[in-house]
Amino acid sequence: MYPRALKFPASLPLFPAAATLACCLCTIAGGSAADFSDANVPSTMDTGSSNYTLDAHTRAFGSVPTLYVGDATSNNAFIIRNGATATSTSSATIGLSIGDDAGSTGNSVLVTGTGSNLSISGSSSSRGYIYVGNLGNSNSFTVTDGATVNVNRILAGNLGGGNSITISQGAKVTSNSGGFGTGRSDSNTYGNDNTGLLTGTGSSWTSTATFTVGGAGSRNSFTVSAGAAFTSGGTALGSGQTVADASFGNYNTMLVTGSGTTMDNSTGRTTVGVSGAN
Repeated sequence: MYPRALKFPASLPLFPAAATLACCLCTIAGGSAADFSDANVPSTMDTGSSNYTLDAHTRAFGSVPTLYVGDATSNNAFIIRNGATATSTSSATIGLSIGDDAGSTGNSVLVTGTGSNLSISGSSSSRGYIYVGNLGNSNSFTVTDGATVNVNRILAGNLGGGNSITISQGAKVTSNSGGFGTGRSDSNTYGNDNTGLLTGTGSSWTSTATFTVGGAGSRNSFTVSAGAAFTSGGTALGSGQTVADASFGNYNTMLVTGSGTTMDNSTGRTTVGVSGAN
């Protein structure tokens, strides 16, 4: 006689359905990204695709050389909201780096709501900068809805490209200097296509020293609109870092538009095309 075949109940299939199997594999692979809040927000926010949130909470990071939102990973978000405050004192040039490494993209910092504040101070005037895209691309820094930021310098696109700064809805930023697209004096492939938008009545950016739109970088832009106020100690479009090569610092633009919008360079001057075509 032949042995009898084994039989399984119809309610217990040999293999789970395809959708169930896919779900199991996703869970094994690591599940959802981590979230960190308030006192648990670390100085290095670099776990990848994670949210770090200060909600009506004060977080004093103390003397930290550099805060990172995306050091080597991507899609990290640092949110300061509902009257929360974050402070740091830096001994390094970069006090806050959003998208530090070349492969670090899609990272963001949002400061939002009346009373919310981010303050990065430095041990000297050349320390404690905010870099949005030191080497990384497509990172963002947003200040909105009455929030405030105080820092020595804010720069979108040191060597990275496609990074952005947005100040809106009555938010106020104060810095010693600022700008977009530093680039490099030996290559025209760095610091390009970074953008800034300052918009809305009550929104302001005060930069006490020279503000640069396109150092050796090209196609950087800054728009002031809809009743916002921009003040600087001088503005340079396409400074080229004094590079004579016409392939550096080209096609950078600044637009001031809309009723009630102001630009005040009374303590300095506006220079267009120190080097390059702008």
